[in-house]
This record gives sequence, structure tokens and C-alpha cells, in this order.
Amino acid sequence: MEIYNIKLMVGILIIFGFYPKMISVRYIRSRKRIKMSQVQEPVEMLDAPKVESTPVENVENAGDEKTVHRRKKVHASTFGAYISRMRNTLGDVPIRDNALVSFSDILETIIIFLANEASRLVIANKKETMFASDIDTVIKLHFGLDDFTDRALFEAGSSLEKYRLAEEDHVAISKDVPIEKSEKRTRKMRSQKAGLIFSISRVENIIRENFSKRVAEYAPVFLASFIQEFARSVLQEASNIAVDDGKKMITSQYLCDGLHNIDVVSHLCDHLNIHVAGSRRH
Repeated sequence: MEIYNIKLMVGILIIFGFYPKMISVRYIRSRKRIKMSQVQEPVEMLDAPKVESTPVENVENAGDEKTVHRRKKVHASTFGAYISRMRNTLGDVPIRDNALVSFSDILETIIIFLANEASRLVIANKKETMFASDIDTVIKLHFGLDDFTDRALFEAGSSLEKYRLAEEDHVAISKDVPIEKSEKRTRKMRSQKAGLIFSISRVENIIRENFSKRVAEYAPVFLASFIQEFARSVLQEASNIAVDDGKKMITSQYLCDGLHNIDVVSHLCDHLNIHVAGSRRH
């Protein structure tokens, strides 16, 4: 009987001593599972869906199809920043944003037109390279010979001479004075060498997009200088018209009037069917 009571007491101690611990461990583990599931579910719901980019080109390599993805180009005015900088050097009359974008598009259209005409001239002469002389010939053919064209071509020639002298000085200095590896090279941009505000590289990119053959080094310098003088003259005319009208900002209407106040520019705009957005002139 005593042995039975001892066994009973041991069983009771085991049940009431160890079983609650087992229950508590199981309870804690179950609560952890519930918490983890509650944390993970919203994260999965908040994850953004994956957007598959559309393939632009299909490239076959050893029987396997590969897709080449390209980023979309962001639309922005090509020469907007340079027009603003040049406008600041001319006077205190600012230009509106819509007129700035329109004028940038007009300049890009004229560069594309001149590049296409110069490429046709190069192909007609059976040459492989576009030179500055080809662009000079095209400008004289389509703009004619008057004060505006003479002044713009003179400025283009002056910028080209500055660029050529800067290149010769750079080559002479690099030959005479050896540069050590530890010293830093001070490089000038091409626009700085030519004394221009407009980017020569952007003009060259437009030329190369419309001409598949070789482009000489001085051709984009000459065209960028001509386009800068073209933009300066038009902005000066538009600024004078705005001031005479008692306004403090160049709008699309004044920009359009400035374009048509220069005869050769007006004829070219009519030939290319160029219209300024927001102007009353048609």
C-alpha cells in the first residue's frame, strides 16, 4: 500500500511539474508561428508587382534567344540650358519656359535640316567626309548673302580659328612638357576652346544621326558657332520687341516676331514650315 502511494505521489508530481512546462513551450512556439505569419503576409501583399520590360531587339547567339533592353529617353529641350545662359549675357529680359522649349526645338530642326543638306552635298560630290566648308556652302545657299549671314559666318570662322589655335597649343605643350602620371591633366571642353556657350558635342551627335559617313573635327564646331549666333540674333530681336511693347519677358509671340523680323530667317522658317507654339502668327 505504501509503495502504491509513493508511485501515486511521484506520478502526480510528474504530471503537475513537467506537463505545464511542456504546455507553455508549445504555447510559446504556436504564438511565434502566428506572429511570423502575421508579419510576412502584409509584406507579400505590399510587394510591388514585377513589370517585365519589353524587348527592343532579339539577338540570336548559338541558338539561344537573348533580349536587349533599353531605357526610355527622357524628353527635354536640347539647347534650353545654353539658350538661358546666352540670354543672361544679352540683357535682363528673361524668356518664358514654353518659348524656351519651342526655340530649342526650332534650333534642333534647323541643325537637322542643314546636316541633311550638307550630307546630300557630300554624297553628290562623291566624298566620304563632311567638312566645315560643306556646311558653309549649305548655309550660303539656304540663308543667302546678307548682313545676318555674313555676321554669323564671320563669328563661325572666328570660333573655328580659336578652336584650331587652342588645339595646336595643347599639342605643342604636351610634346614639350612631359606630364607625370601623378599630375592631373586639365582638360578643356571643346566649347571652351572655341569660346562658345552652345555644346559642340550635341551638335555633332545630331549631325552623326543624319549622316552615316565620317564627320571632320571642325564641322560641328563651325555649325555650333553659326547656330549660337543665329540664336543670339533672334533673341536680341525678340528682346527689343518685348521692351518696346512694355513687357518684361520674352513670350512665344515675341519670339515668333523676332524670327520673322530677320528676312532670311523668316524665309527659312516658311520653307521648313516652322511655327512657334502659342504665337498668333500663322
